[in-house]
Amino acid sequence: MESIIWSADVTPAELQAVISAGVLPTTVGIKLDQQFFASALSSPLKSKDGQPKKPSELTPSDLGDLLYFYRLIGAIQEAGYPIFLDWKMSEIPSKAVGITQELGFFLPSMLNCMAGSLYTTGIYETNDPKQIDGLRQYADACRDLGIDPCAVTVLTSKDDTKNTGVVFREFRRRAAEQVLFYAKLLVKAGFTDMVCSAQEAMIIRKHPELDQLRLNCPGIRLPDTDVRDQKRTMTPAKALRLGVNRLVIGSNLTDGPEPDIVERVSKNWQRLVAHIESEVISR
Repeated sequence: MESIIWSADVTPAELQAVISAGVLPTTVGIKLDQQFFASALSSPLKSKDGQPKKPSELTPSDLGDLLYFYRLIGAIQEAGYPIFLDWKMSEIPSKAVGITQELGFFLPSMLNCMAGSLYTTGIYETNDPKQIDGLRQYADACRDLGIDPCAVTVLTSKDDTKNTGVVFREFRRRAAEQVLFYAKLLVKAGFTDMVCSAQEAMIIRKHPELDQLRLNCPGIRLPDTDVRDQKRTMTPAKALRLGVNRLVIGSNLTDGPEPDIVERVSKNWQRLVAHIESEVISR
């Protein structure tokens, strides 16, 4: 099922166990965020006071931890799982391009930035490279490395209540309007993907000029499960019906009473597939 991204909010060891067991089909994308990298690399690379270690300060244990991490990334790739880096990059364009080039080492299939942070000049074609919009610079850097450029629009954890919600206070309009505004910018800048809630998918899909954008949607919850901090949510089957390309799913794959992570993910995957298939059959 190519329409699923697992938001792997687990330890490196747990991720290794799931990948090794092969309980998820290799069409499922593996989403890794900055926190995952930080937790895996901070111990071997930083001293107790938080300062970067000098090469001479690295211990055999540090080197072992680093080797384990890079082997884990290699194991994900060798197994055939696409890697989606949820970086939420928010930098000046030149720095964003540099970070993109560095992250290219990990061969991600997709890398994301914050749409509102990199939107700068609105100029997409000019002889002066410094005037090119930040979103276009970022998208070009991604494509040069064979990475699909993606942008996060309005976080699904933000409430969209009319006139009083966080979204309205931040943007002075509703989420659907803001996401549509970003989507049009992203198409101009050459993006292939965007992140929004499934609640905005129906609006986006009413605009054929935006069809090139794949919609990657968090806030996906099976019926009768805890939404946690998510405000704009939807069930998997309904989201797919509305035109969402990829469902970004975390707790509904990871959580459960089973102590073993492999058993939890395996059972949750079966529940997820059954939910989607039952909705398809019932229609």
